[in-house]
Amino acid sequence: MDSAGAQEIVRDAPPGPPEIYCPFCRKWVHGSQYLSGVFPPGGPDRGSYWIAGIITHYRHEHIHYYNRGVGYAARFHSYDKFKVLVNNRIKRRILRQQFKFLKANNINKDHFIKLSNNDRETMILINSKFKLNLKIKGQSRLFEF
Repeated sequence: MDSAGAQEIVRDAPPGPPEIYCPFCRKWVHGSQYLSGVFPPGGPDRGSYWIAGIITHYRHEHIHYYNRGVGYAARFHSYDKFKVLVNNRIKRRILRQQFKFLKANNINKDHFIKLSNNDRETMILINSKFKLNLKIKGQSRLFEF
């Protein structure tokens, strides 16, 4: 890590998908073959690959209730709805607790906006943290950029 806090956040891990650095547990963790196809880590989507990978890692390794979440998911009548809810909580936690890390590693609002299912609260926080002036529509959860 350099004095500004920047460091390598994605690294090759042959023969598997690229690994990602977790600033929460300060170690390298397995990446995702699926996500490396959606967000090629060698290109401009490197930041989105990192965020999506950290969301997956955080969901399974740092949130203990998630892996026991069958009961929680039942309240939402859908595992997918529960996963979207948890993913948005993680996105907001990353924005709040790791914002200096994000800035030091050139991860910006575009990387977050490329992720699916950003809810209203998450978009408001993206708007606030990156000092944007995005128009966020109401209940529809549709966003104008």
